[in-house]
Amino acid sequence: MKATTIDSGARRRRIIVNTFIICYITLITLWLMPEKWKWREVVLPTIRPLILFTGLWQNFAVFSPNPRNINLHLDAIVHYEDGTSGVWHYPRMERLPLVERTFEERYRKYGHDHLNWDKERQLWPDFARFVARRMNKYAAKPQEIILKRYWALIPPPEQGLGKPAPELTNTHLFFRYKVKPEDLQ
Repeated sequence: MKATTIDSGARRRRIIVNTFIICYITLITLWLMPEKWKWREVVLPTIRPLILFTGLWQNFAVFSPNPRNINLHLDAIVHYEDGTSGVWHYPRMERLPLVERTFEERYRKYGHDHLNWDKERQLWPDFARFVARRMNKYAAKPQEIILKRYWALIPPPEQGLGKPAPELTNTHLFFRYKVKPEDLQ
């Protein structure tokens, strides 16, 4: 029987890969510890910059302890200086082809998990400026951006399983922004 030997380069690569895997599992485990865990306050400030820099952060809030029971999306109503209006539709995954959906998923996550919630209202002015720049392609300049939220409650599984999703019939105009000339540059 012949003994196999691993060259030093392969051994080094194996050590690096295994070290990365161990570090990744350790960091993610610490990151996902329950908020009530007493050591979280000590550990999190230390690892947070590394987790955010590497993009390894995870959030499983959609699964527990209380998953969201609301389906929502938003649009931006654009009023132009000539009195006309238009609508900028936020990307909706269910209306996109599969391949495009893959590339646009970050928009769904940004809109659904951040932009639509009052606790993150600091994002609204920047988003309104983004929409104004996007809609500045026409002869008339955008004058006002209004963000409009559409939503419907998702029924519990025992009531909604196998049924189509409820129509998003509830609406709310939740932010108005007066566009400044410098916003369009």
